[in-house]
Amino acid sequence: MDSLQKQFEKSLTISKKERYPDVYIYGTKAKHIAGGGDAEVFSVHLDNNLVAVKRYAIDARKEYQNELYFLNEFRGSSFIVQMLSNFEDKLYLYITMELCGLSVSKYLRQLSKDDKAIDPFVANRIIFCMFAGLDIIHIHEVIHGDIKPGNLIFDGDSIKIIDFCTAERVSFVKPKYVGTLLYTAPEILIESMYNTKADIWSAAISMFEVLTCELLFDAHNECNFEYGEQLPELSDESDSSEMDDEQKDDEEGELKDGVDDSVSDSASDSANNSSDQSDIDEDTEYKIIYRLLYLQEKLLGPPPSMFTFWAPRFYNSDGRLKDTPQTVYMCLREFINANFGEKAQRDYITADVIDILIKCLQFTHNDRPTAGQVLKSPYFQ
Repeated sequence: MDSLQKQFEKSLTISKKERYPDVYIYGTKAKHIAGGGDAEVFSVHLDNNLVAVKRYAIDARKEYQNELYFLNEFRGSSFIVQMLSNFEDKLYLYITMELCGLSVSKYLRQLSKDDKAIDPFVANRIIFCMFAGLDIIHIHEVIHGDIKPGNLIFDGDSIKIIDFCTAERVSFVKPKYVGTLLYTAPEILIESMYNTKADIWSAAISMFEVLTCELLFDAHNECNFEYGEQLPELSDESDSSEMDDEQKDDEEGELKDGVDDSVSDSASDSANNSSDQSDIDEDTEYKIIYRLLYLQEKLLGPPPSMFTFWAPRFYNSDGRLKDTPQTVYMCLREFINANFGEKAQRDYITADVIDILIKCLQFTHNDRPTAGQVLKSPYFQ
């Protein structure tokens, strides 16, 4: 992992954001490294050290206070990015954090671009740290709300979880949409009640992506997976496949803490995965969610009646998807063999990995294991 850190440090000397006006923080010229809109991230020299400063617009005080609150709560916690201080002026709100390395999403994208498989040791370490971080978060009765490779960053030989803008306490949860669409748990997709187990679902999707560089539920059909039958149609507006990497970087909608966007794309993940509901119309959003539910049923089997009962928008009175009531179950193992049987990644998707995926990807969220229980899997031994 040392080479990844060196790659990140080298990237700090290469700016893709020279068009941004000069910004001074702590009396020092800052380098823009991520974000746009209500919040941006800069690298700044402070006391002879490079730190990350996340700058919120003054009218984004709610998001700022939310992140500030939870970063304060997790001070000193392993596997979670550390806040150093905060301050504000008349125009902006600031959170100063440790500057770590590149995001897991950027690392995976580069592997895919180079047509390489991930080192199994690195994959195991990423997945372990992700669940270990979630274990800490969930013990505090907190839901992160947006677990994905873009919100995991390298820090030496470890991985840290970032971005607590959408985090919330379990006791304060109300049914609503939160997170990044393609990683979101089904109970959130249908706007039902959720708890910490929603993060477990997102972690399982992220785990599959770490091992394969592909999304398990490929709603945009960009991975050319074989699902055994034609997927429900989506409107052209939902297709992000024609957007090149540079456009994705420029249209980033979410922030990453302490990560340079020349080596990380957690922000551009937002645009790529249509996580920002303001970017898509209601009809397109419905079609994407419908396709996700279809793919979930395709690989995991029919959801329980209690689940479909609370989602009449998508399911009929018989508990079947309205437009595809005859969905043929493929099963996760069959899907993996059909799409990765001839690829190197198939060796990484062991029986222990499949066991974790099946347990974590349950429609009934309380049937999913805790992060601590996942860490006891033989996969990590």
